[in-house]
Amino acid sequence: MSIGSEGHMFVGRERDIALAVSLLQNGKNVDIIGGRGSGRSSFLDALHNRLEDLDIVAVQIQGIAALHTQPLAALAVVGFHPNPGGRNTISELTAALIASTKKRAAVILVDDCDQLDDASWGVINAVRSAHAVPVVVSRETDRTTRGTRVTEDPSAASSYVIELAPLAFEPIQRIVHDRLGGASDVATVARIFSKSGGNVGLALSIVEVALQEQRIIQGDDGRWVAVKSLWSPALRGIIDARLASLAPEALDTVHLLALVGVADVEAARLLCEWDTVEQLEDAALVQFTTEHGRQYVSITPPIIVDYIRNDPHTARNLRLVDIILERLGADHPLAVAATLGDRDALETMANNAVFSRLLQERARSHRLLAEARWNERPEAAEAVELVTFLMQSAAPHDTIQRIFEQTDLTNATEQSLTQLRILRARWIAYSQGELTEALKLLEVPADASSAREAQYLAAAVMIRASISQVPDDLITRLESIHATASENQLAVLEARLYLAVIQGRFDDSEKLYQEIAVRDPDGRRHISRALYAYALTGNGRVREALELATAAMNDAHSRLDLDALRTSGSAAALAHIFVGNFDAVGRILDILLAAGDSFTLPRGYIVAVLNVASIVALRRGDVELAEKYVNEISSMGHPDGPLPGQDACWSRAQLLAAKGKPAFAAEAIWASSEALWDRRAFFSASLGYISSLELDPNKKRFEHARARIETVDGEYIRAAEAYIGALVASDPERMHLAAHRLQASGRIAYAIEAFRNARRVFLAQGDVTKADKALHDERELLHSGWGQAYDSALIANATYSLSDRERQIARYVAEGFSNSEIASALVISARTVESHLYRVLRKLNLVHRSELQPFKHML
Repeated sequence: MSIGSEGHMFVGRERDIALAVSLLQNGKNVDIIGGRGSGRSSFLDALHNRLEDLDIVAVQIQGIAALHTQPLAALAVVGFHPNPGGRNTISELTAALIASTKKRAAVILVDDCDQLDDASWGVINAVRSAHAVPVVVSRETDRTTRGTRVTEDPSAASSYVIELAPLAFEPIQRIVHDRLGGASDVATVARIFSKSGGNVGLALSIVEVALQEQRIIQGDDGRWVAVKSLWSPALRGIIDARLASLAPEALDTVHLLALVGVADVEAARLLCEWDTVEQLEDAALVQFTTEHGRQYVSITPPIIVDYIRNDPHTARNLRLVDIILERLGADHPLAVAATLGDRDALETMANNAVFSRLLQERARSHRLLAEARWNERPEAAEAVELVTFLMQSAAPHDTIQRIFEQTDLTNATEQSLTQLRILRARWIAYSQGELTEALKLLEVPADASSAREAQYLAAAVMIRASISQVPDDLITRLESIHATASENQLAVLEARLYLAVIQGRFDDSEKLYQEIAVRDPDGRRHISRALYAYALTGNGRVREALELATAAMNDAHSRLDLDALRTSGSAAALAHIFVGNFDAVGRILDILLAAGDSFTLPRGYIVAVLNVASIVALRRGDVELAEKYVNEISSMGHPDGPLPGQDACWSRAQLLAAKGKPAFAAEAIWASSEALWDRRAFFSASLGYISSLELDPNKKRFEHARARIETVDGEYIRAAEAYIGALVASDPERMHLAAHRLQASGRIAYAIEAFRNARRVFLAQGDVTKADKALHDERELLHSGWGQAYDSALIANATYSLSDRERQIARYVAEGFSNSEIASALVISARTVESHLYRVLRKLNLVHRSELQPFKHML
């Protein structure tokens, strides 16, 4: 049975109610301010009940818009009729109100005070002034003219303001569960929270409509799950009412910001009158967020954005798109997105800002609870919980150090003491780069139990492998240890799996992961799942790697598990890069950047995210942003990570290639690969050798690399080696064969490039028949993908990619539009179209515009 609406609205407001009661007991006046749907009326109802429980008279008066011009109407409606048979004078009504408040302590509650008629307001003011009766008023956030009358009276100068801000995730989760009468999956609640922006009224409206239209259904396990989009035309009336009071210029600004998605402040200033943006902020219709040192502005609640974007063909939107193009320029990313109507991309931008806030709120909530427990009992078990949360959110070093130093270890259990020492070792190693100091903490005492020894050894191997090379004797000890408890077995197996993947022993990785899966059937060991995804990729089973990493990432996303999100997201992004699906990489990146930094994971995972960010920035044509990420990696000052994508050279080499310096890029990758090989990171080193040779095919270096690569497991690397060997030898037959091997191992973009190079060399040799066969195989591959948009221009060297504008023009050309038609549609010159098209053909290694047609589904 679901609770009533008052109960829904009250959830998450307990502290505000307690504050209001305390203020009123001390004779203070209180202003309750909140946006539409924030639960102001329900808040006053709950406050009324609390006051009555305390034997305080609570007189409730309601402002009514329809009676706003009728004198004394508000008092009459609530039953003040001292003279039922005739007209009531102001003095009579004042006396009646005084009488109702003189029997015992009293408070007057006025809902929607800005809709109160002037005469009723005068009576209330008179009673408050003469008899010191506290008054509580509620008003809408954006209605300031009438609501300020409370503070105009000198006696009300001490009014306190309680703002009903949007609720955090967990109160919304409780409200949704109560309304549905049962549990719902976290992902569904996250979507409701995201769309409503924490506005309880909107959240309930979304749930009601979703239930009516079966957008939310109850699964076989009894949990409620969203199975369709949460937007419905049935919500239009609610949004119309919310926007009804806006002036035309303010409504235009809402539409402009909704069309472009999340805009940085600089773009927003070009796009909108800033005074209007400030008015919208006062009306709680825009929010500002800060990500990576930059401020962004977006419409809130996000359901308003759905409302606007789901009506894309109105005259208003067409006019506003013209304004966006005029003020930002046709090549600006936000203008391109608005022109294309890319709802998915824009929604991702908006939702990531909300998701980031959700993550921060959830982390803060857990941290505060853990901190309260540790303050009450500063012992090892409580410290483990608190330090974990602090490290996951990259809290200041002094804060974490204080917890370690002030924790009482006197009565610590062996398990909690072991966990705390391992956490401290990770913190010292990953946040401060002090490997020697970290390993001292993990030295196994002579009297240590086998369980403690297993966990210390496993942690030491993981830390050493992520920063340097693991000594043979430590590996031998790890492999010979026989842990009994399941948790200890998992720690040892995971450390062994880490080594196997790093060294390119993918067959061993398969066996180790299967042992882990038996002991961890729910897949809670997120590092193990991510490592296995790397192993699957290395073994040429990229489809399975993507499925595993994506499932793990979705699971982590729904559970708001930051570290699991980071590890699985890194593995998923890498697999998509190898396939060539950079649209998916961009979507994953946005989520990973929203998750922020962590001290519980090796720096390599953070480097991987920044490397991906740099490559995506280059793909979008933003060299300045790519350089920012490269510099951020350099400033970290930590050794490279051992897994693919975790070496600082990766993005730096991409940047060099993008600036027309492929030889320098090849040299940098080669040097990095040699260093990785020396520390036994054979998988990552082998991929680096291949990337370097692709940029600069060198026979001598190829022979050196081949001798090493052949010791590494996996068809993924073998197929790439075969292609590079054919490239070095300029042998089109071998290129053609290698292309099929690359295709089979999941390297789709690389296979496309191999087919093209084979065709190019066949044509140079005058063998048209074989060139046509290579072209045929390439086109078959393009049309047979996994339902994804493979960016064939983005192989190992991802910098030779199409910008968003180039992709847009290429799509028009592929669909048969002429240059003049494209210029007219995009409001640019035909010469600009021609210039973009030239770059497109050059990047894709094509000769004529007609050759773009087979790529239509990719663009």
